[in-house]
Amino acid sequence: MTKIYTTLVAAGLLLSAAPRCAMAQDDPAGTFQQASAAQTAPAVEQAPELPKTFTNPTLGSTFSAVGGDLKRMFSRENAAVLTIFGAAAVAGSHWDHQAVDEMRETPTGILKAGAPTGALWTQLGVSVGTFAVGKITGNAKISTVGSHLIRAQIASQIVVQGLKFATERSRPDDSNNYSFPSGHSASAFATATVLQRDLGWKVGIPAYAVASYVAASRMGANKHYLSDVLAGAAIGITAGRSVTVGSGGKKFELGLAPTAGGAAVMFTKKN
Repeated sequence: MTKIYTTLVAAGLLLSAAPRCAMAQDDPAGTFQQASAAQTAPAVEQAPELPKTFTNPTLGSTFSAVGGDLKRMFSRENAAVLTIFGAAAVAGSHWDHQAVDEMRETPTGILKAGAPTGALWTQLGVSVGTFAVGKITGNAKISTVGSHLIRAQIASQIVVQGLKFATERSRPDDSNNYSFPSGHSASAFATATVLQRDLGWKVGIPAYAVASYVAASRMGANKHYLSDVLAGAAIGITAGRSVTVGSGGKKFELGLAPTAGGAAVMFTKKN
């Protein structure tokens, strides 16, 4: 269990920090405003990242932004995440049954809280609650984070449900044919990514730990294979990254290098 859980935590942290490529489209919800000085930077030299200001989104602008979020999920900005996690899911499929068997050996009760924690209604409820608190208190930062959380949940689940019906993969316990990808993992990693990018690593690290716990619990419950939760994590991370355009800082460089029997994800912190 320890090996699988640690791998999921590390993968979420590293890939959420993948460098963001320049994007032509603007943030449709106007979530963040960047100082005009960035627009006048020379084309040959990237301008330093400037402070962002939280706005005060409405519920209407939150829902209207989902279409753009879905497009950005499959943009060049998220290509590294989708490629690395896609390769990991394919490679991980060779250990699908072994991973499930290992997680099922975990003492009863340790992973029990994973299912309700990662459930869509729990994650969406927290998202709506955060948005409501921001509105009631007049705190633009809280309402913006809530808006991002709602958008990430909706965008990730649209992709998840589409893939479930398209692939019709049988679950490990044969209860139905909607195993791929893991919706719980997608929801949990979407939340973790939004929190990390909007609020920083002090919040992001424990959020990714919770998301990884949720993913591990789905294998322990005999509901998903390793490749299912990896694919779900990829969807959640790309959704979280897509709704938080302009958030976070470019502090890491991501790389992928072949190793004996597989590949290694490497990252370098930038000063």
